[in-house]
Amino acid sequence: MDNKTTQYFRKMIGRENHDLYGYVACWCLALLLIPIGELNTEELIGEDFGIFHIVMAVLLMVIASNSYVSKYMNIYLGDEVEKKGIGLIGKEELTAILRYHGFDVTGYYKELVMRFIPVQLFGMTALTAGGCAGIIGKHVMVLFLAAVVIIPEIVFLIRYLKTAYELQHEKALYYNFIEGLWNGIYSLIRLFTVGIVMIMLDIVLMALAPSNVLMKGISDTEVVCFYIGGGWLIMVLIISVLLMGVYLTDIDRDMMAFSFVKMRKLILAGSIAVFILTVAAYSFISINANICVRENSFTIKEGGSIREYAVEDIAAYRIYGKDVLKMEITFKDGTKTQLFRDGAESTTAWSDKYYSDFNYAAELTGKLSALGVQGSIDDKDKLQAYVNGLDQPCRDGYDQILRNLGAAADR
Repeated sequence: MDNKTTQYFRKMIGRENHDLYGYVACWCLALLLIPIGELNTEELIGEDFGIFHIVMAVLLMVIASNSYVSKYMNIYLGDEVEKKGIGLIGKEELTAILRYHGFDVTGYYKELVMRFIPVQLFGMTALTAGGCAGIIGKHVMVLFLAAVVIIPEIVFLIRYLKTAYELQHEKALYYNFIEGLWNGIYSLIRLFTVGIVMIMLDIVLMALAPSNVLMKGISDTEVVCFYIGGGWLIMVLIISVLLMGVYLTDIDRDMMAFSFVKMRKLILAGSIAVFILTVAAYSFISINANICVRENSFTIKEGGSIREYAVEDIAAYRIYGKDVLKMEITFKDGTKTQLFRDGAESTTAWSDKYYSDFNYAAELTGKLSALGVQGSIDDKDKLQAYVNGLDQPCRDGYDQILRNLGAAADR
């Protein structure tokens, strides 16, 4: 097969699979993870996030490179299925069709490698710009510049050797078994990686969107924490980003399940719309319905009104919860509010002073006890069982709460 024929064949497959751009989405997700890993997100994600994001970014680059090759090595039977409405999406491997033809596999892969260079250049440009702007560290920039160059070449080489072998050999039973097993494992890795990365981006976005407004004008040395609600919106957001991930990265085209072919774009557009609306709703609730807690004061913002209270204004309180600590405060004017809510935005000074909500509640209940304010505790046995599984500082905080309430710890 000469060069012109190879190019024609590549173009023909490209037209057939014109809507497969999942590799671009995966490549962009990998690049997005790199600056996010440089953020101070230890309290949000955990201490290992920096290492974890590197691993996930590398996996996404592998998936992007492999998905790009698959776009030109598989013929997806979407048209036939679409005529029937909803059904299984089938695909035929190119090697099965071209095994008995004079296919120039080397020339074909050279064509693919050359056409992927712009994608690599885009990644290198973005990384260099991020490094020069100080968004990412220089060592991180160098690491991923090497990854952008090396990872696709390794993937292309492996796929090239696999294609060359399959064009010259009939697939034995053991080969089909190993290939099927690997495809299953790879599909799970792909689904897991994309899903986790989309959720990670979702969490970071949910944390950063309201934080810039809530913390505006507040020094990180001030002991301040905002407790915000709207936790149910997070679940809606997670579902929408998972759907976005599946359809943006073309995972749905390879799933061995019924796929809504005609509704593919509609589902993707719907999940994007839900995502945008949910982020807007969560940000609105976070900014306009929250309680700002300082060491000795509370600012409640709800229903368009702002009310200021001091610790001395508390008339009663109630501790409760089954799998999370909750605290209801009643002020002398009759206002009731839930202190610990679904989300929280705090300064470094707050985190340094209070290890957890248990430790802050221990200090607060101590102050209220000294003022003669009576409190109560509900669901004590269930809350105790939950606390027993936590680390020592949280258990110490809970024990202090019980002492302040005049209750005994059962352990």
